[in-house]
Amino acid sequence: MENSAAVGRDHRIDLFRGLSLWLIFIDHIPEVYLNRITPKNFGFSDAAEILVFLSGVASGMVYTPIARQSGLRIALQRAIRRGFEIYFAQLCTIALLLLTASLLAIWQPDLLHHANVAVFFADPFEAAWQAVTMRYSPVNLDPLLLMITLHFALVVVLPGILRYPAATLMASALLYVTSHLLDWYIPAYPAGQVYFNPMNWQFLYVIGVWWSAKPAHAALHYLDLKLWMLLAVGYVAFSFWDGNFIPWKLTCPRRSFD
Repeated sequence: MENSAAVGRDHRIDLFRGLSLWLIFIDHIPEVYLNRITPKNFGFSDAAEILVFLSGVASGMVYTPIARQSGLRIALQRAIRRGFEIYFAQLCTIALLLLTASLLAIWQPDLLHHANVAVFFADPFEAAWQAVTMRYSPVNLDPLLLMITLHFALVVVLPGILRYPAATLMASALLYVTSHLLDWYIPAYPAGQVYFNPMNWQFLYVIGVWWSAKPAHAALHYLDLKLWMLLAVGYVAFSFWDGNFIPWKLTCPRRSFD
């Protein structure tokens, strides 16, 4: 989680963000029995949704107190700085992956294609430029691209959440729905589209920021409403039932934020 003197570190968020990363890792290991008990088997989402939502919660917990105590400009400066830190971490990770895959490809040539780094050898300058402009990512590094985009989006999201929370949340929902209906996406290099479409995934992130920006008494008021608890229990029960105990599947996408 982002470090801040304005708020204490919430180790519960650390726990579940770390757990979600482990679950994502397990889901990407083929022929392992552990990935049969991960969240993707019991509902309409998986650990990626947990990670993105909690990242929004963490961002809201860090930057909204800074904005209220030190000013919005200071909060946005820190958010942008954090976004650049993730951006440079992405570039360094790509460089390390390229080096590692190149060495291992001496014994297993197909690894370059499996890791999606063969494009660097076909056109290194173009591939490097596409990596810098965030249209290219080796295999399994797409979440970092999403986090970079979401962090920079706080320049718009954070002022909106602080001043017009309901309108900002509705605008985020509208973008989510519109991008699905009109099939908006960001083209990827060398082909296809960016795997984690930020125009879809931003909705979960904004929900997290919106929730954590609420005063504690307001959040507790929502949690005390039995209607929300009933709806939550009903959703979990239905998604578990639909995912495992009936022979037919609903037509709605299981990964609704893709």
